[in-house]
Amino acid sequence: MKKSFQIGLWFLILLLLISSTFFSLYLSLESKGELTFIDKEPVSGVFTKEVVYVSGAVMNPGIYEINANQRVWDIIQLAGGFSDEYDISYVNEQLNLAQKVNDGMHIYIPFKNSENLEQTINKVSINSSSLSELVALDGVGESTAQKIIENRPYSSINDLMKVPGIGEATLNKLKPFITL
Repeated sequence: MKKSFQIGLWFLILLLLISSTFFSLYLSLESKGELTFIDKEPVSGVFTKEVVYVSGAVMNPGIYEINANQRVWDIIQLAGGFSDEYDISYVNEQLNLAQKVNDGMHIYIPFKNSENLEQTINKVSINSSSLSELVALDGVGESTAQKIIENRPYSSINDLMKVPGIGEATLNKLKPFITL
């Protein structure tokens, strides 16, 4: 009887040691930011994870695992919000903060006063350009240009994704050359 009590006591001590080791490991990972929990539940009730890459003028650029049905604004908040150096005119004019994110999406927030190709070229307006101006864009044929015209007006550059024939790759290729 005494021997079984001693074995039980040793087992309990061993269990406590293992539990405290795992708990301290959990706390150290959480405090270093290596362990992230997302406390928002998906709207649909179905739990599916997606991965989004956030870069540029945000506090914590990186790759984030998110729930389905989250929006660009949610992801920017996960990345710590905008940095002090973000380009507010880009955010106000070209970024749709209410857009639902897709798996594998890249959200780039440019820095203010950044000198890049987008600021030095004449952009084509997707809301007012003619068919011939749209066709002049690399990757846009006459039928796609006609569909762009038929789906006007656009409130965001990303609204072009609604045009048949324009996917994410084409949109990303067009973004430096187009404006609203």
